[in-house]
Amino acid sequence: SYSFCTLLEGLVCAQGVRTFHHMVGANKVRQDPDISLVLQWLDKVGLSEYKQAFQRAGIGMRRLAGLTIQDYYAVGVDGLYERRKLFELVQMVKREGSCVRPPPDHHPPPTTTPANTTKALTVCVRKRPLLRTEQDTDIITVTGQHTLVLSEHKLKVDLTSYTEDHHFYFDAVIPDPASNYDVYLETAAPLVPTVFTGSHSTCFAYGQTGSGKTHTMLGSGSEPGIYSLAAREVFARLPDAHFVTCQQYEIYGGKVFDLTNERKLLHVREDRKGNMNVCGLLEVSCRTVTDLMRTVHRASELRALGATSMNQTSSRSHAVLSINVKNQTGNMVGSLSFIDLAGSERGADTSGSSRATRMEGAAINQSLLALKECIRAMNHRQKHVPFRGSKLTAVLRHAFTGDSRTCMIACIAPGKGAAEHSLNTLRYTDRVKELKKPPQQALPAAHHEDLINTILEEEEAVIADHRQHIDEVMDLVKLEMAELSRVDRPGSSIDEYIRKVDGVLREMHLKVTTLRGKLGTFKAHLEEEEKLSRVVGSQRA
Repeated sequence: SYSFCTLLEGLVCAQGVRTFHHMVGANKVRQDPDISLVLQWLDKVGLSEYKQAFQRAGIGMRRLAGLTIQDYYAVGVDGLYERRKLFELVQMVKREGSCVRPPPDHHPPPTTTPANTTKALTVCVRKRPLLRTEQDTDIITVTGQHTLVLSEHKLKVDLTSYTEDHHFYFDAVIPDPASNYDVYLETAAPLVPTVFTGSHSTCFAYGQTGSGKTHTMLGSGSEPGIYSLAAREVFARLPDAHFVTCQQYEIYGGKVFDLTNERKLLHVREDRKGNMNVCGLLEVSCRTVTDLMRTVHRASELRALGATSMNQTSSRSHAVLSINVKNQTGNMVGSLSFIDLAGSERGADTSGSSRATRMEGAAINQSLLALKECIRAMNHRQKHVPFRGSKLTAVLRHAFTGDSRTCMIACIAPGKGAAEHSLNTLRYTDRVKELKKPPQQALPAAHHEDLINTILEEEEAVIADHRQHIDEVMDLVKLEMAELSRVDRPGSSIDEYIRKVDGVLREMHLKVTTLRGKLGTFKAHLEEEEKLSRVVGSQRA
């Protein structure tokens, strides 16, 4: 347990510190020449407050790679969160070598209000790279700053393969070489200035399980996530006599749990003004970015996880982090909320799981559907926002009303095996905002392309339904023949014969009518496609 590990570290701490100080004393004059590189790495991983201790001890890259956990105390690194960050840094130096340099910061965080803060809703897509463990083919091509193409491999009825291209258009498409900082600049960075103008801004991370949502929001190793990057800018912009607090909770199975207070069960209440309040939610005051991230990491360890057929450590809850800015009287100035949504998945992916896992999946999908409807209503400036559709949208009511700003980050996996999940994610995200296609693509051409996709799908479905119809009709014909054979026998009941044959004929008529309806729809689409093809051809000419 944690208490046992803490006790064990305390027992070895004194001996470790004496050994480390002896090592430092013996090398006090002869310091490593690459100490500056260590200081750069400490800045990069969020351990800037320990730079002086490392510099006094003369710890360069080679000596950093030789540090043990017992040595951490000698430079003042005694917190659980800080020890973990230093441990990850040491392991990275051991893997990459003592000459590895931190990645460039590109440019400092923006200090002026970006132009796109005027948008009520921004929808961005991040394509993660293929993992080393994935023996798969990349089927997603980023064709521009706003566009991408997903090439879905499909089979016809005669088992010949073909590729169907799905085109999408978003506010921003971020390709796989991009870092979390690049994602931050496109998504959360424009939201930070609005916190100081009284707004309640929200940033969502959505996608299938295993698509990189948690890595984007929380970060990993030496790469900070959007939480940390946004917190740095909030503190950099913080006016005098103002302070920052944070709250973190999860919504699991329709219930709210406080992640900063040992997963205490909370209740959502509506006051007389119609505001939704999470009663009893602990609010933690943070003086620095390190304080805030320490709280975030401790809370993240309590988040509900579960195994599905897609991911053994799938997030089974919606995690909400709220960074609040308050003035000297304690009144709220503004807030910035980050929501790491639970992994979206089909019901088929949990079909082999336990009932509890299936119920979790149903609750997740219900809340995601309600979230989509609320964001769409906000984007279209509708008078009624259906925030009561789920517990998630109820507690985030402030994000859909007033002068709020919202950003959605859709994370997708590029592998062929995840094609259906990535396509569902892109369609969900596309329907959230329903962005207009670029002006050079005329409406008839876009409708014609969609109609062709529909016809290809209907062709397979109609042929498959026809085959099934023949099998079912043959079974009914056998029943008719059996009744004819039975009615010729002595003592048979003619009333029973009429009743059974009438039932068989009615069922046969229903199946024929159903199939004719599908054929009629397919025929109408074929005729419409032929007319549209002439219109599109004349436009191109």
